Parts: sequence; structure tokens; C-alpha cells
Amino acid sequence: MPRHPDRTATRRRRLREAVVRVLYAIDVGRLDVDAALDGYRNYLAEGPVQQDLDEWARAVAGRREELDELIRKASTHWRIERIGALERCLLRLGTWELLARPDIPARATINEAVEIARRYGGEESPAFVNGILDRVARSLAPRRAEVREE
Repeated sequence: MPRHPDRTATRRRRLREAVVRVLYAIDVGRLDVDAALDGYRNYLAEGPVQQDLDEWARAVAGRREELDELIRKASTHWRIERIGALERCLLRLGTWELLARPDIPARATINEAVEIARRYGGEESPAFVNGILDRVARSLAPRRAEVREE
């Protein structure tokens, strides 16, 4: 992820970009979550994004196997190991949001992931991320509805 975060983006978009950067450091740099967070904190200015960064990054990293399984089921022709690192991190974050954050509309989660893929990924990244997350969202729709009704 070579470019700097968009300072004009919404707080939640900046948070998502920060989480993806931490997940990328974990995935590509083979860092544990603490080391990845420590490295990123030096890069990120103090502010509201930092308040949720630890929680979101730890939650996604802690559920990696579960998230990867949901992504595997949704990506019929792609092994998780063959998906590009940026896209893999975006899919993990998006899948976690769809799974654990029913207060965030599925469409918002998917659109944000697509926008980040458009900003940092390759030409086909946005469509790829959109397709996989849409399938994940459909598979989780009954579970999300149950949570909203409680």
C-alpha cells in the first residue's frame, strides 16, 4: 500500500485504511499484531482513528481462520493463498465487518472496501473485492438479520 491515507476521507474510511495497513504488515511482514500496531502508531497521528484501531485490528487478526474460511467458500475459483495480499487483507476486514458489525450496513462495508481497493489495488481489485464480499454478505444475511431483531 504505497500511498498515504486520504486525510479528507471519513473517519471510518481512515480507520479501515489503517486496519488494512496493519493487517498487511501482519500478512506480508509476518509480524504479530502487537508489532504491526506499534509500527503503524508511529505513522498515524493521534486522533479518533487510533481509538478504534487496536480493537478492529485485533478482532480481525484474532478471527483470521474463521474469516479465511468464509472467504474460501465465497471465492469458488481462488485459493486464499493465491489472492493478492492487499485484496486478502481487504476481504478479511470486510468479512469481519459483515460478521461482527451488523450495525454497519452490508452495502456500506462493501462499498468502502471497493473504494479502498480502487485507491490502492490493481485494475481488477475493485470488482474482485466486490464480488467476494457480496457473496459473503449474502451467506451471512440470515445471521445479520437475527442480530438486528434482538
